[in-house]
Amino acid sequence: MLSGELTCSEQPQDILTELLLPFLRTGRVQEAAQAHRRAYRAIQGNRAKLGTLAQHLEFCVASGNEDRGLELLERHLPWLDEPSTPSAEMRFSAAGAAVLRQAVDAGFAELALGRGDTEITAGALYDELTERALALAAQFDARNGTDEQGNQIRALLAAEQLVERVPLSGAVRQAAPSVVPAAPPTPDLPASAQELADLAERAGVLWNFVEAEAIWARFDEVCPEPSPALLGRRLNARAGMESRREPEAAERTWLASIEAFAAAGDEVGRQLAVGRLALLRCHLGQAEEGFAELTASVARIDELGDPKQRTRAHLRLLTGLQAIHRPDDFPAELAEIQRLAEAATTTCRWRRRRRWTRQR
Repeated sequence: MLSGELTCSEQPQDILTELLLPFLRTGRVQEAAQAHRRAYRAIQGNRAKLGTLAQHLEFCVASGNEDRGLELLERHLPWLDEPSTPSAEMRFSAAGAAVLRQAVDAGFAELALGRGDTEITAGALYDELTERALALAAQFDARNGTDEQGNQIRALLAAEQLVERVPLSGAVRQAAPSVVPAAPPTPDLPASAQELADLAERAGVLWNFVEAEAIWARFDEVCPEPSPALLGRRLNARAGMESRREPEAAERTWLASIEAFAAAGDEVGRQLAVGRLALLRCHLGQAEEGFAELTASVARIDELGDPKQRTRAHLRLLTGLQAIHRPDDFPAELAEIQRLAEAATTTCRWRRRRRWTRQR
């Protein structure tokens, strides 16, 4: 994950975030600064990552970067109006309060921070977030019958600087070792564009993204002007890669992919791209519009797609339910996914049996 050989929608940014404090505690401050920069770039537009952002605020406290912490807190404070989960709300509130405590202790209690169209002082926001975090922790502890969450949140509220201030740019940026993704093994690639597209998509489904990109690069050489059907598939894959780094670019690319599938008369392909774009919008603060589009695309794929395509569509719908905080709908959706997956497996076995019978 860290070398870039394997990536997905969650990695390497989640692992890099988990390593922030261990890096600091073991004296690897340059790697800590680099991990913060890389991970934050990947999550900064994803509202579902509110809890992960809390870890970056905690890192700012521990690394002596209270100014950076205030910047991130002010930027993402509106996300607390619609938190992704109660746990994320609790931890972001506690980590934000820890950052504000540093500012208050340094004499900046009256510092004005932007909050939408209004302002609030650092001292007042500290009191509010502290109360919010402790209240949520008390609810968790009452449910669980333990004091574990309260203890964790009180420790986070009292978090202290662990090391001397860690520069997040300049010398550290130059000294930090660059991580170069390992070159993927060069497979024996087919010559036709159709086969290359099939192979690249199969690698993507298996999360072999470095290999998939290499195969798509070969596709671009072999087929610089693909037909609408192949263009739709190429753009769909490109948008998926872009979504982890440049969500706005991914949105434009998926729109172009949808147009290409429409030109090819491939309604299933078009709806699959529509669903991926809709899920991206769910994570970019357009939850109502995005989930409506996602639901409509899944219904259409249920009408037209095979079991494997329908399974993938419903997996995407489950992720959308997570994004809009509807856990009560998970069991029914999981049951449907299991049913479809079993149907897809049965279909594959039947096809293999029929192929074997022909060969006999």
